[in-house]
Amino acid sequence: MHNFSFFSRNKKKLIALIVLLVVAVGIISYYFLTQPATNIFGRSLWGHAETPYGESMDVYINVGGQTKEASFLAAITGSKSETKYTVNGTWASQSKIQFQVQVQVSGTNIQNIKVNFLKIKGVDSSDNSYHEYSAATYGYTFPDQIGTSPPASKTYTFPSSAMDISTHLQDCDAPTSSATIKYYITIEVQSTGTKSGQTLTVTISYTWFTTNNYQQETESSSTTVSPEVLVTSFFSLQNAANVAIIAGIIIIILAARELYKIGKKQLSHEKKRRLQNLLKALIVAAFIMLIISASFLYFFSKPPNEDRAGNDTEWFSVQLIKDEHFTAAWQEGSNVQIKATLQITYQNMQSTFTITIKVKAQDSSDASKYHEYPLYDAQDTFSSGEQKTYQTNIMTIEQHLQDLSLSTSESHTIDYYVYFKVVGTGAKSGEQYTIEHQYEKFDTKMYTFVNPPSYSEAHEDTQSGYDYYNYLTDDDDPTYVREYSSNTEPIFVTLWLKVSGDWSNIKFRVRVKSYRVSAGNSYPVPFSIFCDGDEVYYSYPGDPYGATTWTWFETGAIDLSSAAADGWIKFQIGRETRPAGTYYIYITELRVENATASWFAFLFVPQNLLILAAIIIVPAGIITYRRKKNVK
Repeated sequence: MHNFSFFSRNKKKLIALIVLLVVAVGIISYYFLTQPATNIFGRSLWGHAETPYGESMDVYINVGGQTKEASFLAAITGSKSETKYTVNGTWASQSKIQFQVQVQVSGTNIQNIKVNFLKIKGVDSSDNSYHEYSAATYGYTFPDQIGTSPPASKTYTFPSSAMDISTHLQDCDAPTSSATIKYYITIEVQSTGTKSGQTLTVTISYTWFTTNNYQQETESSSTTVSPEVLVTSFFSLQNAANVAIIAGIIIIILAARELYKIGKKQLSHEKKRRLQNLLKALIVAAFIMLIISASFLYFFSKPPNEDRAGNDTEWFSVQLIKDEHFTAAWQEGSNVQIKATLQITYQNMQSTFTITIKVKAQDSSDASKYHEYPLYDAQDTFSSGEQKTYQTNIMTIEQHLQDLSLSTSESHTIDYYVYFKVVGTGAKSGEQYTIEHQYEKFDTKMYTFVNPPSYSEAHEDTQSGYDYYNYLTDDDDPTYVREYSSNTEPIFVTLWLKVSGDWSNIKFRVRVKSYRVSAGNSYPVPFSIFCDGDEVYYSYPGDPYGATTWTWFETGAIDLSSAAADGWIKFQIGRETRPAGTYYIYITELRVENATASWFAFLFVPQNLLILAAIIIVPAGIITYRRKKNVK
């Protein structure tokens, strides 16, 4: 029997590939599952600068990491009795200390990225004496260009050789027997805008990132410690995850193709079953690899983004729940309100936090047109896990666009960015901890300007005839326009309307009487509305049929954009044929309004089309699959 496919010819290779996939999944799972649970010694700092010309720079300074990354981590080796230190309770003989800081810069439309200075300061918590360690002292020359364009990064390690902890404590004028040192970092990064030539500067003033307790001890084993401020690198793992996703998709496509072909081949039932099971296992393994790789890219390969501050004993975390309420279409009377909800969870923190939260609305086509809306800037009290909502006042869309110095007579697309800063105080140490997120885009809204249809004049019979506009807009029944006849036809009230605005989707609302009088009795009679000679409405029986008393009638949606192009519409209401007796047509109110959007128009919004496609395609696919399965 012939071998029908790649997979049927290479069953051993297929099995080996499945094993390799499972091993890869295990390795990746082990990497994530063995990470310590957010045991942070340091901090990730973030700075941002921008110009009104679409030029922006984001600077990420990672001066901390998890315990696995050896942020002030001690290792024990050797055997000898001598004086040494414990660092935060960990033994460390002949201990040495060295700082390592990674600078990462991203942005748009910037060049010549350079670091102007980088310093770390150790402060004795007992008397605030300190020593400043400048990277410039240890062989680095500043300003130091780290890239010509984003992304750019560089790692600074200083001192070049690790120094003894005792020397470090003496530098800080701290006792060498027992001391608690707080560490702070400052840095300045600059770049030049490629469009404006302006200088973008991000300066992070001295900011605390960790505290170490040093105790001088004596024991019988020699230890060596290299306490470093290290940073987790996502580069290689991110590339691996990207490759894994691409490979997984290719494997799924090929395996599914072979699975389909095998079902049609003339193979023994047992051989077909084995091959199908192997292919299904391969697809499942590829799906698992896709899920893990995608999860890694989403949760772990993002730039450092502070949402937790503190240490093992006292900490707090902030979750921003963004919520906005907008009216999708632009029209008079529509409102805008922006809301954001903060959730703060903490341990051993004072319950009062200082909250700063604001939203920036910015024209997507002109970055110089923007407005900042402060949602809150004061202290507020939280219980752990509590959520609180901050919001703008309700404003009209006109007010909103005017805040951005934008025209209120045309359409606009607005981008929305949120900034927040939360400062909390440790209940035990009194230390202040800060979480700050620079402006981050969270939504885009399109405000489509609709120029409402209207008319300002209503001349009888000709464009220069008597103007009945006030009669037709005063909500007063005694003022009306009338026509009647007992021997002529057609019988119409003819009005020339001087129009403006968008007449592409309008409806008329008219308050009329339409009836005939015969033998002293009045009978309702249907009527028509014509615009520029085309019939746009007929009052069929039961619509109501006609009226002997003042009654409102409403047309459906009408497109009169062509008729209104010259600024005039010939409006006629009445009948082309005269009924028996004398026919009367009265009109006391004539209103024009935007028609409600049709289902057709609603469906042809891109988002609604995607939803509709999902509603149709997914159930159809399931039904088709089940039917094919039943056929087999």
